[in-house]
Amino acid sequence: MKRTAKAAAAAALILFFGAVSSFAAPAAPVPVRSALPGARREPQKTHAVTSAQDLPSAEKDPDAQTAETAGKAAPEKTGESASVREPVPYWLWHEDGEPGESVKALKQYLQYSAPLRLTRKDPQSAELIETAPQLAYLYVDLLSGREAGWQADLPLYAASLAKIPYLFAVLTEIEAFEAQARGRDENGGVVFGPGEEKYDLDAAWTYDPASMYVFGSGEIQKEKPGFTLTWRKLFEFAVLYSDNIAFSQISARFGYESYDALAQRLGVTAPREEFMRYSARDLAKFLAEIYRGVSDGSEYALWLKDLMTKSMFGSLVAAHYPAGTVAHKYGWDVNAFHDMAIVFDERPYLLVILTDYDDGSPAAFSVFRELVGLTKLIHAESGERTGG
Repeated sequence: MKRTAKAAAAAALILFFGAVSSFAAPAAPVPVRSALPGARREPQKTHAVTSAQDLPSAEKDPDAQTAETAGKAAPEKTGESASVREPVPYWLWHEDGEPGESVKALKQYLQYSAPLRLTRKDPQSAELIETAPQLAYLYVDLLSGREAGWQADLPLYAASLAKIPYLFAVLTEIEAFEAQARGRDENGGVVFGPGEEKYDLDAAWTYDPASMYVFGSGEIQKEKPGFTLTWRKLFEFAVLYSDNIAFSQISARFGYESYDALAQRLGVTAPREEFMRYSARDLAKFLAEIYRGVSDGSEYALWLKDLMTKSMFGSLVAAHYPAGTVAHKYGWDVNAFHDMAIVFDERPYLLVILTDYDDGSPAAFSVFRELVGLTKLIHAESGERTGG
């Protein structure tokens, strides 16, 4: 009998998490909490990729292999551009062994053909030089458990991507509190007792720039003293606008205990050293847990999915899919230009792309266009292997 999509997804999540999905003792506090994640700017729009023919040729390498040329022999590379792009790759297809042609094309692109990035020759110099980009990538088919990755276990500065794991952990804490709360009014609503006020998301919050201003992304910093929101709206601002003030206020109110416990349970190790350093696999574990909550009908996981789907910064991964089908978070800061997503396809999957193209150039956007196009081909190939 053919498994339902939900049952298949549950089995695949077990493959993805392995033994780490079981509950563990709470971890020790994270020793370092660095500056708030901050997306500096909103990217410009790019066009959608619908087939291999839509994929651009590599700007720096006329011999680049893309999805169109998958299966052809890769050109031999010599010189500096080849030597500086030698990361430790990670490639795995659960159960099947060898990757397919689209995965090989992806590897070729990441290792040799992605455009070089501009950076200062040294911090005090105005001279710009071209260097090889830092790239990390992970695709996970949530039904079959198949993965394709490149430097997927390398911890990198995640910028505003770090907001989603933390906010999800806090929302999970709030949902758990509401489920066991004893104080109820005549309509069944929670009555908050002493020490429980922080869970009241309908309580008012008032902005005081003198004590609350945080540099970086967001909308609240534009408001005058006395601007008022509910705490529920602060969560929305933190996701929809990547608002640093909203995130700062939420983290000050809830602390990091629930986040630390969730990171420990999922086997996420990079943020134990520094809160905003994650590998692509770390981030995918959080995304998979959000997907699990959505599949189980969690009220707050569904709310977070809805907010991530409506995020105003949809110019990287989400731009290449139908509206409303991608729950994502992007991050843009110094040495960081990232996006991570749950793609709610007929066969849902995760996609995490981490780069250091912080100049926001056309070349930077072309990388996401190319990688999303190749990911679609990889996902189609995964479906053929699965028979779905």
